[in-house]
Amino acid sequence: MKTKLFIIFIFIIEILFAKSTLYDCIDAALQNSFEVKIENQELQISKYNFQNSYYSYIPQAYIFNTSKYETNKRKTNSNGLSISEQINLFDERFASTKTDKLSYQQSILNLNEEKQKLVIEILDIFLSLQIFYDKIEYYENIIELYQKQLQYFEELIKVGNKNVLDIYSIKIEIKNNEIILQQQENQIVKFLDELNFKTGLSLKNISELEKFNLEISPHFSENSHKKSYGWESNQITLSKFEINKKQSLINLFPSIFLDGSLNYYKEIDFAESSNLFENEWIKTWQISLNFQYYFGSILQKRMNHKINERRLFQQNLQLEKLEKELQLQIKGKKNDLILKEKEITLHQDKIELAKQKFQLSKDRFQGGLIDFFEFKNDANEMISANISLSETRKNYLLIIAEYEKLLGKKILKKY
Repeated sequence: MKTKLFIIFIFIIEILFAKSTLYDCIDAALQNSFEVKIENQELQISKYNFQNSYYSYIPQAYIFNTSKYETNKRKTNSNGLSISEQINLFDERFASTKTDKLSYQQSILNLNEEKQKLVIEILDIFLSLQIFYDKIEYYENIIELYQKQLQYFEELIKVGNKNVLDIYSIKIEIKNNEIILQQQENQIVKFLDELNFKTGLSLKNISELEKFNLEISPHFSENSHKKSYGWESNQITLSKFEINKKQSLINLFPSIFLDGSLNYYKEIDFAESSNLFENEWIKTWQISLNFQYYFGSILQKRMNHKINERRLFQQNLQLEKLEKELQLQIKGKKNDLILKEKEITLHQDKIELAKQKFQLSKDRFQGGLIDFFEFKNDANEMISANISLSETRKNYLLIIAEYEKLLGKKILKKY
């Protein structure tokens, strides 16, 4: 029994003190983001437009009840059901249904692209917060070190072994680092507010976020741009223009349409003698094939066809341009990844050297072999090396995310 209570207690503690991960923030943003919600509404509108295009094929049907009074005081009443429809052999509704379907597919692409943009934004904010947190840790450690040095030097001054100017230099540097520390804390507040706005969370402190461990993986070798959102969306636009061009060409020919109607009714005749004559139900149907050609609009139709031809040609040029741009962007991202991998290795080596130099500088400063300014420069160099590594890692991961988006892949293997 005690064991079960202990397990339940641990479980409750874990829930109360659980930290939000990067994936938690992304999931919350995808659910609560205004941009995603707006794009989702556009998707629903496109879906309804597509569904609505099928309803235009439903025949017209109505129930009627007609009373008729003649000059001879004769009264008749008829009621029944009428169904009618007109089908054009080259009906524009067919083209409209196809374009509405393509618009719906395009809205799906736009929604998915908006989601991936949001994922990259959250990734950027989350990693930036992580860097600010690391900076605070670096500057808190260096302030603590300076304070220890200050206490040590104050003892040496009492016995006349140190210059009082070193004390002032250390105190000034402590204040400078406290200002930098405050600036980093202000940045954390700013970025936390932005993260809360985009995710709908209520994070109050960076300690509520779980650190994201970046794994450096080999860069991709794929070059295909055929699955990128920009390419697929423009392909859909091209298909729309092809449909419009085909329809404008069809419009140059005579209209051939089929008319059909079905009527089912009965009449009631009220005679002068008030005798009632009621007829049986009557069923009538009619089918007609019609040819129409409006000569007055031939010039306008020809011009519309030429316009659609130009639009189609223009879209082909746009696709050709986009293909070259995407290939250039993919190549650039691959080169950036290779460069960042090399930079990360160099920064790691630099940090090791900076640590060794700082330790040596610290010993020499305490021994009076160098002044405080040289010691301070070595300390700042070590901090700068650590920050540079963190920023390079962040940029590396963002490049991978943008590269995956260009290739139409899932970001972080999930989104």
